[in-house]
Amino acid sequence: MLMSGEAAFSIVGGNVEQLEKVSLEEIGFRERQDLQRWIESYPEIVGPDLLVVTTELDRWQYGVERVRNRLDVLFLDSVGSLVVAELKRGEAPDTVDLQALKYAAYCSQLTVEDVVADHARYHGTDEATARDTVFEHAPSLRLSGMGPVKIRLVAESFKPSVTSTALWLRDYDLDIGCIEITARRLGDGTAVITSRRFLPLPIAEDYLVKRRRREKAEEEREASGRRQNVVTELLAAGAVEPVTELGLKLEAFNQAQREAIERGIADDADVGVAEWTGLSWSKAVRCRKDGETYSSTGLVLRILELHGHSTSR
Repeated sequence: MLMSGEAAFSIVGGNVEQLEKVSLEEIGFRERQDLQRWIESYPEIVGPDLLVVTTELDRWQYGVERVRNRLDVLFLDSVGSLVVAELKRGEAPDTVDLQALKYAAYCSQLTVEDVVADHARYHGTDEATARDTVFEHAPSLRLSGMGPVKIRLVAESFKPSVTSTALWLRDYDLDIGCIEITARRLGDGTAVITSRRFLPLPIAEDYLVKRRRREKAEEEREASGRRQNVVTELLAAGAVEPVTELGLKLEAFNQAQREAIERGIADDADVGVAEWTGLSWSKAVRCRKDGETYSSTGLVLRILELHGHSTSR
């Protein structure tokens, strides 16, 4: 990650060359196309362990009034909170925080079933599959409602008016952060893009979190009930070394599924083997058969599909 004010260099053949900082517009990025698609493909840019629920959501209804505001990307984190991501190419305007607050207010009315339906609609799956994905990612949603909505503003730069407002909102326990996107030109004309959490700074966030916990320990709601999924906990603890071989637990399948998979493994043992990547929740394992990365549930669904079993219920 590159800090503001720092220079970046490439080293080729022992020679050091400073990389030219350019705008996203100069390298052809369009806000609702390239930048949004990039963030959809790599949610880690916005934050760890985020599941894309939907994009450009605009179905808001207040009584008889239809509200047509459209948010950019809606994520779900692993403790059951929706994360509203507002994307801006170039400098974030003064109104970006108010715009994101409006979307957060709308999203605060969404239920778990609303999230499941939006996920299914966006990803083109049935609701049973979407529900499995949502509950695997955020296990606490099986027993409780949605957590507080969070906000992430993503732009190339931020005015002091935006950052000061965000800091003030954080003092009132709204989880809002700024992600800075930087593009740099390489010597061969291609470009690299980096992202960093601009606010709050990672080194300061730990202190702020601990301070709030001390001040409001008695007010923490359902703290014990909201836990991350197992994969996220393993990633955070570094409990499994990358490239560790993982075997398929056949007893977790019903008899028909197990028999079909056993026949497949007899023909090709790689069908039942994966490797731990250590990358993220959505790319936790790499299938030895096809070399692709999946979430743990995603790999199981893929194996069932390969052996002629529907993933719908």
